[in-house]
Amino acid sequence: MTGRYAQSEPLQRRALEIQEKSLGPDHPHVGVTLNNLALTYFSWGRYADALPLYERSVAIQERALGRDHPQVALSLNNLGLTYMRLARYAEAEPVLKRALAIREKVLPKDHPDIAQSLGNLAADYRYAGRAAEGLPLLQRAIAIMEKNYGPDHLYVTYSLTATANADVALKRYAEGEPFAKRSLAIRQKALGPDHTDVASVLKTLAQIDLGLNRVRQAADYSRQAVQVAVRALRNGDATTVGFDLASLREYFDVHLAVLYREVADGIAGPDAVTEAFETAQWANESTAATALNQMAARTGAGTSALATLVRRQQDEAAEIRSLDKSILTEVAKAADRRDPKREELIRQRREELQTGLTQASARIATQFPDYADLVNPKPLTPAQAQKLLAPGEALVLFHVSDLGNYVWAVTPDRIEWRKISLSREELVDAVKRLRASVEKVEIPEKSIARAFDLDLAYSLYVALLGPVKPQLSGKGHLIVVPAGALTGLPLHLLLTEKPTKKPSVGDPYSAYRAAPWLLRRHAVTMLPSVSSLKIRSEGRIASQPYMGFGNPLTQGRTGGPSQRGATRSSVSYRRLFREGHVDLIGLRELDRLPESADEVREIATELGAPMTDVKLGQDATEAAVKTAKLDGFRIVHFATHALVAGETASFTDVAEPALVFTPPQVPSEEDDGLLTSSEIAATLKLNADWVILSACNTADGDKPGAEALSGLARAFFYAGAKSLLVSNWYLDTKAAVQLTTHTVHMMEQEKTMLPAEALRRSMLEFIDSPKNVDDAYPGVWAPFMVVGLTQRAAN
Repeated sequence: MTGRYAQSEPLQRRALEIQEKSLGPDHPHVGVTLNNLALTYFSWGRYADALPLYERSVAIQERALGRDHPQVALSLNNLGLTYMRLARYAEAEPVLKRALAIREKVLPKDHPDIAQSLGNLAADYRYAGRAAEGLPLLQRAIAIMEKNYGPDHLYVTYSLTATANADVALKRYAEGEPFAKRSLAIRQKALGPDHTDVASVLKTLAQIDLGLNRVRQAADYSRQAVQVAVRALRNGDATTVGFDLASLREYFDVHLAVLYREVADGIAGPDAVTEAFETAQWANESTAATALNQMAARTGAGTSALATLVRRQQDEAAEIRSLDKSILTEVAKAADRRDPKREELIRQRREELQTGLTQASARIATQFPDYADLVNPKPLTPAQAQKLLAPGEALVLFHVSDLGNYVWAVTPDRIEWRKISLSREELVDAVKRLRASVEKVEIPEKSIARAFDLDLAYSLYVALLGPVKPQLSGKGHLIVVPAGALTGLPLHLLLTEKPTKKPSVGDPYSAYRAAPWLLRRHAVTMLPSVSSLKIRSEGRIASQPYMGFGNPLTQGRTGGPSQRGATRSSVSYRRLFREGHVDLIGLRELDRLPESADEVREIATELGAPMTDVKLGQDATEAAVKTAKLDGFRIVHFATHALVAGETASFTDVAEPALVFTPPQVPSEEDDGLLTSSEIAATLKLNADWVILSACNTADGDKPGAEALSGLARAFFYAGAKSLLVSNWYLDTKAAVQLTTHTVHMMEQEKTMLPAEALRRSMLEFIDSPKNVDDAYPGVWAPFMVVGLTQRAAN
């Protein structure tokens, strides 16, 4: 595995197709190829794509080789690790136990493969919150590795570090310290100070020192670890150069926890807040990196000057990873078998490649800054962020992790950093409970009193924004960079004061009209990153007012139209991809959206656009979008279904968010009915003040816990959109029509109005002057939010 995943994937898929046709789908050779393709996806960080391939490979190998064959144990081990990477620990446990049982049955009792299985099962226990159960397994693993390789061998360090991490999880910091220090000494001697395997132990030692109240020592360790992580991100695709992104985020999380402790203890240096602000941005960006890999891969497959540089970057990063594995292989050999000259040549070649990779990344950043900002945006300092804020604006940055949740409030003249009192689990639970009541727009009348928890909406405001409330006072416009569960929480859904009135069965809606919603004080704009502050409305203004696409010709399972209360995504998404291709039958079973045609026509009429620029039904195709000269339109509108990657990840080899269009009779690369985020970034050219994504879940993340704005929204930014209107849950179609048309109307009436302010007024109109009895209910008016900053100059 050289790390050239984008190049190897289509070749492996082609080999798989040939084998299945010539040998049959259940031939052992097919099982091996499935395993190899799954390993490519796993190494690429595309765990959801690897999972079904591993599952199928295991089934084929069990039939061909028998249930207790060592190759079956290896495949089970890979399958278990994939479940772990997907945080499906309960499913990983029996698979890893089976792999261990097979190896204990067919291998000598001290075989290294048994130690590997012991370590993997212990890791699963730790991630599942049962670290104590893994400690005896790790002690066995250490003993096996020491017996096979000696006490100072590199292979021993994996069990040593795992033991230290288990002790950290159990808050047994003193007990874990000797294991971590012993591992660090071995790795530094074998690999040098800057290797990623060294950085991982430095991170563990930082956690240990923090737990033992040795804060300064913890800061030294965590800063060293973060430097390695930042270097990996600066040079492009972190997964290609040897980092698992979940581990990468933990480096930043640990460093933030250490920095906050320094501040709390009064021992922080003058630059601690600046360092923390930048570290939080790195952490949030690492969350989005996997989602952006597809865009990088698609760009590198092109023929432009940018594609040449991207391929060089990818190839050099891939070779670095390959050389890192070679170094590990060489230093792991017995002393009498090591070749110092070969090791030195490998290290020299790695240094040459590292220099070349740095140069390629720098050239991309200089010559193609928009692309660099898309796939690898660099943090802004507080001072840089402050210069980009207008009077009356405040930037709110969140960071969410298992080690602490934080909020920054940045205004043109101040910056404050505070810890959020809720744990990550409490925050996730609170957001989940608040959203549960608004994600379904059809609320039985008798239960309306319990439909939305106003007290919870207020308590979340107190927890999230209460710590920085003084800094936000008088700031009519909040620019929010969310993280974790907060990516799915529109802040205008919160209450700034404790509610005095509760919904009742006899009067279910007046409490919602009287509620002190945050949008009564603040307009809210969301950004995918702090660096997006740099993207303001600049350059030429598009000459044409509007182009809209809507009402794709899907049929629903019954073939009937959607009704009042139906949503833009009212059926669960079944398997829409089969063997890498779109399942057109499944695509056609999505509900019809006749109201979306009215929405598009009404906005076109409002803007004075000709109906030739409205593409509905048979004309609302993916090919029509790709071939349209969209850079000539100020507003581009998509009123359709949206699939977030969390919904498509189990169905396709490319886990990307996508917009749905009229399914073609015969699918092709140009038109298969789904416009994915990487296609948006690679093929669309926009100059739009505003892109309206009037579709369900267009702000949602690529998978649970991912950065919500790393999918469709970021792709549209790269394509040239200056601001977006996106949604957070399934839409009531008639409400979507009213909200979008009124928001556009307000912006047309007052040309310099911020989109966030126009949306705020449109929502208040829904609440205060309802046309329907249930309009004041937040599930109806609250799903939309504005992403991105733009402000048109007055004519």
